[in-house]
Amino acid sequence: MFKIIENYQAIGGECIDLRAEGGSDVGPPVLEEGEEIPSNLVVDPLSWVSNEITFSPIWVPTVTLMDKKEPASMESVGSDSAVVVDLGVGKEITEASDRVTVESCYDEETKMMDMSIHYHEIEPGMDGLLPWMALGYRSSELCAMTPPDGGVTPIITITQESKDVAPQAHKTQLFPEAKAFSQMAFDSMNSLMVSLSDVDGYMDVSIDAPMSSTYAIQIARSFEADDTVSLHFKQAVETPEQMNLMFAIGMGSSLGIHTTRGCFEIQPTPCKREQVVQDTESIEFDMSSMEQEKEDEVDVNTDKSTSSASVMIIGGTAFMLSGIVAMLVVGL
Repeated sequence: MFKIIENYQAIGGECIDLRAEGGSDVGPPVLEEGEEIPSNLVVDPLSWVSNEITFSPIWVPTVTLMDKKEPASMESVGSDSAVVVDLGVGKEITEASDRVTVESCYDEETKMMDMSIHYHEIEPGMDGLLPWMALGYRSSELCAMTPPDGGVTPIITITQESKDVAPQAHKTQLFPEAKAFSQMAFDSMNSLMVSLSDVDGYMDVSIDAPMSSTYAIQIARSFEADDTVSLHFKQAVETPEQMNLMFAIGMGSSLGIHTTRGCFEIQPTPCKREQVVQDTESIEFDMSSMEQEKEDEVDVNTDKSTSSASVMIIGGTAFMLSGIVAMLVVGL
């Protein structure tokens, strides 16, 4: 089936080489000297955009992402021709799935885990509200929605109550009965919700949801596309160890059936501040030439003043001589 030309010729068809016939529209385009083939993969080196091929099994991210809570800053390094540009906190990137990406690092000084969870391909439903999203804390390495021995699981949910408000993050408990879609379990989860900002051990909580009409779009990370909801927070962790987590994205705005879920692990990688040194043009002024120009200007002004004085003296002398001549004429 792949021998298209052979099969065509076998039924009596004839293939004509258009290049031999002088066809000019056959083959690759003829480019001018220095001209590049237009491509969306070509990125302006002065832009804030980068293209990464992430499907390689040995791909390692090379771009240091900026933490929104710690903006970039510049400070002198004792030289007139260089400054230090602070790129923010570098975090470890975990691809939990094709729909969820996680950035995390552990701050040894503050004993805080700095985390950002990015939910991709999020679109409002028929009611105009975003679907619910959740982050769960598994008690063991077993990838299970609820512990095998029963009990509840701490989770963080992102929900949007109405189109007039932005999505909010809450902490609540996942009951085992939720696996059987018990409405009583979902009602209990809703009643136990506490704003994540008010939960002890959590701070700097924020949500980025560009697709929400009530949200002021502030894209500061490469992950925050138009269809990505990002949850940022810092969590107090006294003894850093592997965190066994899970995620879920709901089918609608109310807690219930999920469209996707999965498990992943986070290692307490130390936070590192990324800095680069950039050269700046130093503007040098030739003070000797500037002083010489001033001296030349003074000399010119002096010459002008001297010339004016000379004219005045000559004019006065001529007036006196004409007066003497007049007196002599009258005397005669």
